[in-house]
Amino acid sequence: MLDRLMPGRGCSKGNTVLSAQWRPWVVAAALLLPGLVLFAGCVTRLQTPTAVASLPPGAVRHVVLFAFKPDTPETTQREVEASSAKLPSQIRQIAAYEWGTDLNQAARSEGLTHCIVFTFNNTADKDLYLNHPAHQAFKQLAMPHIARLLVLDYVPR
Repeated sequence: MLDRLMPGRGCSKGNTVLSAQWRPWVVAAALLLPGLVLFAGCVTRLQTPTAVASLPPGAVRHVVLFAFKPDTPETTQREVEASSAKLPSQIRQIAAYEWGTDLNQAARSEGLTHCIVFTFNNTADKDLYLNHPAHQAFKQLAMPHIARLLVLDYVPR
């Protein structure tokens, strides 16, 4: 078959030995192929989400989705964002913190434009956060400017 693809360069009928010209290429492919397969496996593992795997058992995520009232000035919105960003340094029970805004602004977001995600090591830590004076002060600052609010707590799986 190789003779049909590359006349004079492969095996002759009945001869199963590769020509000397092709032997280095076959050896190189045999040596490189396992490395490429291993590399592909590593890349696949790198792309696999590991955030849940790195959390302790019983960790809790506290997700706050909201929209500011239309008349809330940009400066007040930045103040609320800055205040929420300070919470992890004020409340030691917060294991991780994220703040973001909706990229799609699609009808499915139902008008909710902002998101804060807190991660806690367990439910007890989340409960301490909810009653912490810094969290209460944040709520007093933010709530007068919030038009819509949705809060969801869950244990990642």
